[in-house]
Amino acid sequence: MEDMPLPALFEQAQKIHRTATESGDVDQEVVRKGCKALEKCDEMISKLGLFSTNETKEDISTTNLKYLLVPYYLGELTEKVAQEDRIQILKTSQAKLKVKHIQ
Repeated sequence: MEDMPLPALFEQAQKIHRTATESGDVDQEVVRKGCKALEKCDEMISKLGLFSTNETKEDISTTNLKYLLVPYYLGELTEKVAQEDRIQILKTSQAKLKVKHIQ
């Protein structure tokens, strides 16, 4: 996963997200792997500078639009992590779901 290009990593994370949200009982290791992949995607998106605060939605490349879903996917997967401190998980998930607005 460390040396995967962003498109492949995102596709892998997207498949995990789809599996986790479509089935009720999900392996926690798979959920954690998905969270880790999405965090790596988010890091790569920042390093590559795919989105800028001074961009409008019209400025974003069509091929990069899908990466706007990374925080949403991460928030949803974070909700599925089974831990004792459920309140903390929900707060973390809520923070991930706060969308970075693009004008």
